[in-house]
Amino acid sequence: MAKKIGGIILLVSFVISATAYCNNKSLDLHHELQDPQNQFNTPFCQSFAMIGLLEHYWYKKTKMHLKFSEKYMVKSILLTLVEKLWIEDDQRFEISAFEELHVGNLGVSIILEAVMKYGMVPDSAYPSVIKSGDQEIFNLDIDKYFELAETTFEEFNESGKTLSDVQAMIHEVFDTPQSFSVSADYFSYVDFSNHIVRLISPIDILNFIEFKSVDFQVVFNKDGFLPGREIFSLENYDYWKNHETYRGGNFAESHAEEMILNIEKAIDFGIPVIFWNKWQKFVNGRLSDTGGHLTTIVGYQKVADGKTWFRIKNSGGVNAERIERLVDGTTSPIIKEKGYSYFEKETLKTLLVGIIIPVVFLN
Repeated sequence: MAKKIGGIILLVSFVISATAYCNNKSLDLHHELQDPQNQFNTPFCQSFAMIGLLEHYWYKKTKMHLKFSEKYMVKSILLTLVEKLWIEDDQRFEISAFEELHVGNLGVSIILEAVMKYGMVPDSAYPSVIKSGDQEIFNLDIDKYFELAETTFEEFNESGKTLSDVQAMIHEVFDTPQSFSVSADYFSYVDFSNHIVRLISPIDILNFIEFKSVDFQVVFNKDGFLPGREIFSLENYDYWKNHETYRGGNFAESHAEEMILNIEKAIDFGIPVIFWNKWQKFVNGRLSDTGGHLTTIVGYQKVADGKTWFRIKNSGGVNAERIERLVDGTTSPIIKEKGYSYFEKETLKTLLVGIIIPVVFLN
């Protein structure tokens, strides 16, 4: 009889534990990514988000951390953009889709193209952040970058600049990565043994982690409107959609609730999701468009009060104190702690512009 009671107690204990797990489900991949980085005074958030995703794929393949260069990602995006816009037959740049040579506010589909074309470079061969005195800064003459980035493609055409001319300007601002050699272990099904592969080019690294842009989808939120407030206006929506669909096939649209279910599904299977959020703020008494911000969703947790919180790897540096920010139109503040941001589900739905997610996780 005692044994039977003990078994019942054990079973009840198991059911209680299982119920507690279901009510407080927690999945988090942040240990598989590098620590939060700092983009400083640059508009390069999209490069930090994409590099975070690529570093995760490296970790999945090798079970080791390796820092890759955000600076190289920025340069790759710029080179990809000018190559897309160059019309060889007319010897001029197309100006209908993109006005300036700028990595900020250009959509995210082109980032996938840039990765496939130019691959990845270890940060040791092309440092993104360097020391300047007792401070750290992004390893770039930011004034020279903005001078180049704020030049319109119409101005390039008027001055007779060719594709090779603009490519040379980009190389001058960004310089060139050092040569590198990266060793990685892998298990071969040919002879069923471990091997060490030597990677010496950006494309070698990309091929090794088996990252392919066709496996991903850029998905926009169709529910991004609030009554009486243009947090994500139709005009802006059409503008970004034009950027995403420009000569690309990675674009889709969905509803916020479904998108969040798909985000959870990706995290459940161990894949981070690049997240684009947007809001507007008051600057000098006027409502100003912030342009949005790209980060990486690395985990989520369903807590006891029935709410779901998402952990997001940010690129604003590691803050010393906890920061809370309530954005107009939301009910729960965004919390930033130790370089990560935390969004409650309803806040995430309100501020969600789009995501980059593997196609396999879409309903």
